[in-house]
Amino acid sequence: MLTGPLRGINDLTGPGKLLFAFFAAMAETERENIRASTREGLDTAARKGEHGGTEVIGMTAGTAKPASSVSRVI
Repeated sequence: MLTGPLRGINDLTGPGKLLFAFFAAMAETERENIRASTREGLDTAARKGEHGGTEVIGMTAGTAKPASSVSRVI
């Protein structure tokens, strides 16, 4: 039984089971490919001496302000 926008679809026939198994296998394969690509990119960046993440602007070590004093823009 599916959840989300496909809730209520329950295809227990042979072709239905095969189709859902195929989609699950494809999703798992894609997830593994994304993880491998991400890991490869992080390893390449580390060899170059680069660090991931977003750049913090206007802050140096020891100058961080407590969260209560930081204003938020919504």
